[in-house]
Amino acid sequence: MTDEKLLAHMLDAAKQIQVYVAGMTWDQFMQSRLHQDAVIRCIQVIGEAARRMSNDIKINHPEIEWRLIVGMRTVVIHEFFRIKLNVIWDATQDSIPALIRALTPLVPPEE
Repeated sequence: MTDEKLLAHMLDAAKQIQVYVAGMTWDQFMQSRLHQDAVIRCIQVIGEAARRMSNDIKINHPEIEWRLIVGMRTVVIHEFFRIKLNVIWDATQDSIPALIRALTPLVPPEE
């Protein structure tokens, strides 16, 4: 898969996270296993795409925290018993909007 397609998958999953948590509070998120699972699945997609990205992209775009993204993917896939929902929630509020801002110029608009 090309870097361009991987970047598009990352951007799509990040935007989908925003859709899932739009208008939610922390308490509502904590009460909804459905939303938790949906967000975690998108984090898996983002992390897997980041893991497969070429070194050229990673080197040319240090503003994206590639290692942190891949590390979070590792936790949600392989160490799911260590998932801290407060970290997931914080990512939806801070890291995901920043990631969308960083990825948007790298992904051409759909025709």
